[in-house]
Amino acid sequence: MVRGAISNRVGRLPPIVGGLLCVLLSLTVLPSLSGFPLLAALMALYGIGYGFLFPSMSALVTDHTNMDERGVATGLFHALLTAGVAIGAPLMGWVGGIVGTDTGLLITPVPVLLALAITLAFLRRT
Repeated sequence: MVRGAISNRVGRLPPIVGGLLCVLLSLTVLPSLSGFPLLAALMALYGIGYGFLFPSMSALVTDHTNMDERGVATGLFHALLTAGVAIGAPLMGWVGGIVGTDTGLLITPVPVLLALAITLAFLRRT
């Protein structure tokens, strides 16, 4: 896959940061758009960002585990990712029910911004 090859060539940080920026941009702009074509284009940008993130983060897990722990670490990474998807959507639905849909959509990029800050802080040291 091309995205995995990019991560292998340029390192993990550039595709992770680029992917997070694509996701952040799409989630930030989302509340201001209407009309299917613009929303579809924005979600395509989100998908591109996720497409850069996922292979690079998966590779990062294997980069930081020894061969004996790699299967467990990869399985745990995928389990936590799935749990985040399963919990995040209902949680944001609940938050949106309390603060309103517009405010809920404005809050959605915050965890991605936090992930970007953590990524820049920790991956630059490695």
